[in-house]
Amino acid sequence: MPCQLQYATGSQLGRYCATQPTPWYQSAAIVVSAVCDAFVEALAAYRQYEHLMSCGMAHDAALRFAISSPDEVNRRRVGE
Repeated sequence: MPCQLQYATGSQLGRYCATQPTPWYQSAAIVVSAVCDAFVEALAAYRQYEHLMSCGMAHDAALRFAISSPDEVNRRRVGE
């Protein structure tokens, strides 16, 4: 049954079409997904920072290294 925009009356008030999410729902899901991805990346950077600090690296250097992108890390290792 395709979704159609209709005004609900009486017993239809609790009914809705669940085959396609509404645009605001899609937007909210995208935002929540992005926030979760950012949280995972931040947690990984924090763990790497803590590891580098425990190995004796200075705070500034460990922070820069932990939050840098993998491409930057590879360039630093290669020396380009």
